[in-house]
Amino acid sequence: MDKDQLIYNYLNNKLNFEEKQFFEKLLEQDSSFKEEVDFQEGLKQAIRANQRDEIKKELQLLDTKKFFLKKHHHWAIAASIIFLIFLGSYTFFKKDDVSHQDLFVANFEPYQNVLHVVIRGKADESLIDKSFLYYENNDFVHFLKLMNQVKPISSDDDFYVAIAYLKLGETKKSITILNEYLTTRNARFKQQSYWYLALAYLKTDQINAAKKALKEVSKSPDFKQKEAVKLIKQLD
Repeated sequence: MDKDQLIYNYLNNKLNFEEKQFFEKLLEQDSSFKEEVDFQEGLKQAIRANQRDEIKKELQLLDTKKFFLKKHHHWAIAASIIFLIFLGSYTFFKKDDVSHQDLFVANFEPYQNVLHVVIRGKADESLIDKSFLYYENNDFVHFLKLMNQVKPISSDDDFYVAIAYLKLGETKKSITILNEYLTTRNARFKQQSYWYLALAYLKTDQINAAKKALKEVSKSPDFKQKEAVKLIKQLD
């Protein structure tokens, strides 16, 4: 992935786990990359305010030397943004992308572990117990690492694996696992799966698919019914 695309995905919260690691490494080792990220972040803040004066202020705060070195590149971006703002329909960063991401963040939280009771300090602690201890501590990287060593795992365990992937930004993997889980017989977390599937679709801007999953959640009061109804209205 080229650096411009990497920055764009960062600003729109679309980096997966591996890309985040690469992004952070570049920030530490590549000063010009960090300067470009700082510039784009400042510019995005001005855009979201949707006011020309604020855009001008953000641009004036930039380092003068850096600005003139990249003046053609940056002025082209700024001019395009101002033009689109005055059109009133679009901005350089899609409004829908930002709002959908905000909705995801506002509604996502990992589902509590009710599958494996974890007793800390247990002498005969199994691999599955250790993995869910990581889950309860929000250490989803190590949770997935251990779960990959557990053979076989139940379909209900897969539900938690999907949530971990979703939390780490591996949204496509999460969607695949959740859809497969929903086809299994006697799925214990069926309604919960529709909820997390809806959030995953929301994060990837698949709004019709998200609404469809939310409608399944809204059919029963057992889990997130009110939240699903509210979210459907926000997406209409």
